[in-house]
Amino acid sequence: MVDYKLVKILENIAFLLEFSGENKFKALAYSKAASLIEDEEIDVHKLVEIGKINEISGFGQALVSKITDYVQNGKMEFYENLIQKVPEEIAELNQISGLGVSKIRFLFENFNIKSINDLDTAIDNNILLNAKGFT
Repeated sequence: MVDYKLVKILENIAFLLEFSGENKFKALAYSKAASLIEDEEIDVHKLVEIGKINEISGFGQALVSKITDYVQNGKMEFYENLIQKVPEEIAELNQISGLGVSKIRFLFENFNIKSINDLDTAIDNNILLNAKGFT
């Protein structure tokens, strides 16, 4: 059975790494892992249990270690540390069509917008009226 919570965590990691300026290929690895788990309906819990999680093509040792941590502990320490540095809810903004990483970073750095609710408030209060690329 697909663990959709894990899929979401991996997608968030991909976004947050890119948002933080990490290597795009590192972020892409997490995005691809999330897609693979979902598309191929991979039961990572079973694979960890039987010791075969490392046999998934494209899963490097670092990713296997993080997924194993999640399966065994119900959370992923790497992700927990990452969201201490960058607000987890900022990944919600990536769901909005037309907002990419650079625009989201701009909104965060210039207007402290870190969630859809923050963005709605900024729009309602015309805060972004003169912001380049948002008119």
